[in-house]
Amino acid sequence: MLNQHERLLFFQKDHAEIEEWSDDKIKALRSYLLHKTLSAFGDGRVSISVKEESLDWLMEDDIHPFSFRVCCKNENVNPDRVRKKLMELINKHQTRGH
Repeated sequence: MLNQHERLLFFQKDHAEIEEWSDDKIKALRSYLLHKTLSAFGDGRVSISVKEESLDWLMEDDIHPFSFRVCCKNENVNPDRVRKKLMELINKHQTRGH
């Protein structure tokens, strides 16, 4: 059974009704994506597979609207420094035996 959003994909007739994304909404989504992804590494409830997928995203150098590098630029942070700090935190956490 399709949920409401899935039905729209199949049965929406007028594409003019689709909400347009403003630059501010896109920036807010990029910010949320970056912060949510980084916070996953400190959250013990997050599965290893989600953390691995998040790390893959963080290590990619691709450039597209929601890539790690673009999300960092959106927040005015250096992606290489973010990666380095995250790896330091991961390694520190692993050496503690957690």
